[in-house]
Amino acid sequence: MAVEFEFAPVPMPSGRPKKLRYYPRVVNRRTVSTPDIVKEIEMACTLTRTDVVLCLMH
Repeated sequence: MAVEFEFAPVPMPSGRPKKLRYYPRVVNRRTVSTPDIVKEIEMACTLTRTDVVLCLMH
């Protein structure tokens, strides 16, 4: 599951040079359910669905 981000300008205090700087900011595009997370983890490693669910519950 990739993390989506955009670049946002860094607010500069007054008295500093006006050179703009940017930093990455995570963008939340949708809500992800626990079953979606379990499926992604299960497909990316050797854990089974049951293993992943147990790890997330504890």
